[in-house]
Amino acid sequence: MDTVEHATKEELLILMASALQRNGIPAHRMESSFLKLCGHLKVTGDIFTSPGGVILNIGNGTSKQTHFVKVAYGDLNMEALNKIDIIYRWIIEGKMAVTEAISELKSLDVAKPRYGTLLQTLFLSVSTASAARVFGGGVAEILVSAIIGLFIGFLIIAARYYPQIGNMLIALSSVFAIAISKLATIWLGNYSVETAAITGLILLIPGFSFTVSITELVNGHPIAGTARFANTIITLLMIGLGIAIGSQVDRILPEKGNLLFDAQLPAWTLFIALITVPLGFVVLFNAVMKDFIWILCACWCSYFSIKFASDFLSPQLAVFIASCTLGVASNVFSMVMNRPATIKLVPGIILLVPGSLGFKSIYSLIDNQTLSGIEAAFSMTFSSIALVSGLVFSNAIVPLKRAL
Repeated sequence: MDTVEHATKEELLILMASALQRNGIPAHRMESSFLKLCGHLKVTGDIFTSPGGVILNIGNGTSKQTHFVKVAYGDLNMEALNKIDIIYRWIIEGKMAVTEAISELKSLDVAKPRYGTLLQTLFLSVSTASAARVFGGGVAEILVSAIIGLFIGFLIIAARYYPQIGNMLIALSSVFAIAISKLATIWLGNYSVETAAITGLILLIPGFSFTVSITELVNGHPIAGTARFANTIITLLMIGLGIAIGSQVDRILPEKGNLLFDAQLPAWTLFIALITVPLGFVVLFNAVMKDFIWILCACWCSYFSIKFASDFLSPQLAVFIASCTLGVASNVFSMVMNRPATIKLVPGIILLVPGSLGFKSIYSLIDNQTLSGIEAAFSMTFSSIALVSGLVFSNAIVPLKRAL
């Protein structure tokens, strides 16, 4: 292999690893993809991923060169992930040259988001409001949750122009969520403040990140798993700080008003919410609209499987059954449609992750309910372990042969 050819393959591997890290692929999936690509290109390579970047050892024979690429863990971008999967698959199948793949990967960095900031903000509000209905909220909870989601959306927009806001986004969002939820009792009456605050913050509560960290630890990536776990703890502490500050609004609250919306919502509104939540995920995860049907199926698979299992089993075992069902469905989808399993897996997992338990744990500890807080924390941990175990078990039932 001449020097120019090796340098080209080296550039491809660096760009591929960066793209996977930037678009939300866990460490074990990234390592599997990287090593398979190295084997196809007939080069030797190793990869080490951390929250701040990736370290790559790429060589030709006995000689290896080490590269450090500074790229942080990114949020899931389904459109980009789908394009990366096509590039990756075409390289392996010999349908795309290395130079063409490099050009395609570089184009991902300059591609504009599919949905504008205002649309993302609107659908963030729609998702939080819909989640409030899915979690049993009424009109008051839905209204307050929508306001919280709208506020978080505007904070995200502001953070693009003022990075200092981004550093405090979680704490500021938590302060607003708990404060507005309690203030709203003046006009809306004694509704469920906890449900409104939890669902308003549902996309910021790091239940999914906590689950991924355990998955990485289970799959033999202690550094990546521990680092992601530490980030999860920091996020929960920031939420706790926000709750502690926002709860001070209790001192100025007058007497609560009468419950304004006391009528129970009809059952059909739940099915509307189970459609609008996945629709929100399409925008928030930057997916193409044709993937809506798969995201919808994933959310429904999670919701109805855990609802059915909860009628007969303990909460942790119900989570295990639901995650195993979702994992099997995602792997079958990946094999039949030749698409990344993540497209179906991640939206479904979000409805299963015990993020609400993490919020309840922090909320109880702040409220001096130590025993309840510790019980909620242990319940969250065991639920996350049950969720990961279900996913691992699903891979044993229907092995996922694709790298992504």
